[in-house]
Amino acid sequence: FKVVVVLDTPAQAITTQTRVIGVVIPNTTTVSGDWRAHRVSVRSIEQLTGLDFLSELPRPLQDTVETRVDAL
Repeated sequence: FKVVVVLDTPAQAITTQTRVIGVVIPNTTTVSGDWRAHRVSVRSIEQLTGLDFLSELPRPLQDTVETRVDAL
């Protein structure tokens, strides 16, 4: 799995408009195709792994960015 927070500059604040990408790719040697087909919400990765990503964000912001699936 990967969780990516896309920022234009290192000091940029995370907002509801910040692009956050969650990806779960099968761990096999036969994966092919576009990685975009494996995009999921960050929240689903948290449920899968038991980890809590972006936990330093205020809860409403965390809920917004973690529950959507990147579509760009």
